[in-house]
Amino acid sequence: MEDGPVLLLAGPGTGKTHQLALRIKFLVEEKEVPPDQITVISFTAVAAANMRARISDQTRPELLVEPNRQPRRICTMHSLGLSIIRENAGILSLPESLSVVHSDAARSVLLGDAAQLAGYARDNAQDTAKCRQHGDCKRDGSPKCAICDAYRNILDACNAIDYDDQILLACRLLRDNGDLATKYR
Repeated sequence: MEDGPVLLLAGPGTGKTHQLALRIKFLVEEKEVPPDQITVISFTAVAAANMRARISDQTRPELLVEPNRQPRRICTMHSLGLSIIRENAGILSLPESLSVVHSDAARSVLLGDAAQLAGYARDNAQDTAKCRQHGDCKRDGSPKCAICDAYRNILDACNAIDYDDQILLACRLLRDNGDLATKYR
């Protein structure tokens, strides 16, 4: 096993969790890497919980990592993003106690409201939603930008961010703050 980050991409049931559990055990036991320097990021909360269960399973000594040597951060990319945002909320002028709009239905309603507030039909919000999901917002004066601004104002008034913001804002924080990026790296 080599040093450095690992990205493991494979289909369901191919042994990704097993291989990552072996990697964690190798890092903490063989390489003596402090658990605080290991972050395991999964796409789903179920996968994160499964990883924690694997390295905690006393019936599988080949994967078992003692509780005090387990990484603290075994999480989804969205929950990691939210942690980064909450820990650095002041930089973004956000309250630490911000809420997250997780529901697609609520997000859709709020985007429709934003479209109307910006002077457009509710269905114009679809382009804004796609733009936000891809994180490729380029200020071009289009309706989607005006709708996005109105949407952002709604979220700000509610001390909230949405699911996309958990990634977009965390990436912005890391991109714009070198010391912060180094800390998380």
